[in-house]
Amino acid sequence: MRRKLRFIFSSCLRVFVFIFLSFPAVAETTQPAIDPQLLTSLQAIDAKVAQVKDLTAAFEQKKFSPLLKKPLISKGTIYARNTAMLWDTTTPEPTRMRIDGSSLQIYYPSQKRVEQYPIKGKLAAMAANPLPRLDAMLEQFDIAAAPAPQPADSKPTLHLVLTPKQDELKQYVKEVHVSIDTDSGLADHFEILDPDGERTEIIFSNQKADTGVTDDALKLNAPPGTETVQPLGPVQ
Repeated sequence: MRRKLRFIFSSCLRVFVFIFLSFPAVAETTQPAIDPQLLTSLQAIDAKVAQVKDLTAAFEQKKFSPLLKKPLISKGTIYARNTAMLWDTTTPEPTRMRIDGSSLQIYYPSQKRVEQYPIKGKLAAMAANPLPRLDAMLEQFDIAAAPAPQPADSKPTLHLVLTPKQDELKQYVKEVHVSIDTDSGLADHFEILDPDGERTEIIFSNQKADTGVTDDALKLNAPPGTETVQPLGPVQ
């Protein structure tokens, strides 16, 4: 049972690795299926996101599974600067996950192990990023507006439902729900539903933009002697 729980927690942390990095990009000729008015709103939000130089935010990730009576919860801080992000998870097990333009790396201190995955196309921008970019979302998903939840939001929020375009991706993802603060352009809630009834929810809070995040804050800080493996092949 402990091994099963550890596997589920590990897959919870790495869900975005396999969802967003393991599939080829949609051809650029694909036309986005989206309401023109919604597209205009998203383009205005995307313009705000483009002005953000760096970001820090607290996150709480919950993995709901039919195999478990209670959700698996992980917490930590995310740091983002330019095209790089670092997820510093502190609970329940320390891990550090770095995503940049060429690779995704996960450092497991207790195992003295780093896993490296290659990034394909623009998919890094969709790894539950609190700064989601419109072109990356349109490349992989059809986008529609979703009803506002009850009770109503305390701030102006745009709720979206993202439906995968590719049959390969549909095997793993049924829908992605995203909530975006329209004033700041920052996403504060992600929810991924899969065809098997599992659900992964990520909530961002205490978001702070342009505080001067440094390169050092985005490092894995794995000590000498840490093993590095590449499960999906070499990183270019």
